[in-house]
Amino acid sequence: MIAEDPELLNAIQRVRQGDIDSFKYIFDKFYPLLLNFFYTTLTKRFYPIHSEAINEAQDLTKDVLLQAYKELDTLSEPEKIFGWVFAIARNERNSTYLKLKRRWAKAEFHRISELGEVGESREPHANPVTKQLFNELREIVKNAIADMPPQMRLICRFRFLDELKPSEILDLVKAEKVSTVNTHIKVGKKRIQQALRNYLGEEDYGRLIQ
Repeated sequence: MIAEDPELLNAIQRVRQGDIDSFKYIFDKFYPLLLNFFYTTLTKRFYPIHSEAINEAQDLTKDVLLQAYKELDTLSEPEKIFGWVFAIARNERNSTYLKLKRRWAKAEFHRISELGEVGESREPHANPVTKQLFNELREIVKNAIADMPPQMRLICRFRFLDELKPSEILDLVKAEKVSTVNTHIKVGKKRIQQALRNYLGEEDYGRLIQ
């Protein structure tokens, strides 16, 4: 592609020689390509409001181009600038994806924590994240519950998936007293949180509980 645009190669050379203004040509060349890349592969999926998706894609595009400008001297083969810039873009996209995943994991973690208490249930915090991530994290919870002993599994399914109150669960599982239900909920909550911990890794888990 660069063979069709020798001015791009000239712009790279001029920027390396200290002509900052020449980066505008590179910026204008890549801006629409990167904007479309981030919008179609990331922000459109995570932000239901079009303007928010575009704004986030614009910010990511500018971040990548700024990094490209700062690191242009490290580009050993200028004719491969397209692959080089998009490698930076892919890293930025993956990093942003993980940040959004952590955000959802934090919301799910606190939802589980609150439901693990004896008090009232609360609806999960609304977040403009895709159903894909929601389902991914909910599967972690479901799998953790599936590995529990039978009675605990039933109680935790009612509490953490169906979000029933302990008093409501008591009638369904025919337990003798609500304290028995609460004990299973308490132990089950720890197991679910450990599953989320394993999923996130120690570093991200540490950020989540701070």
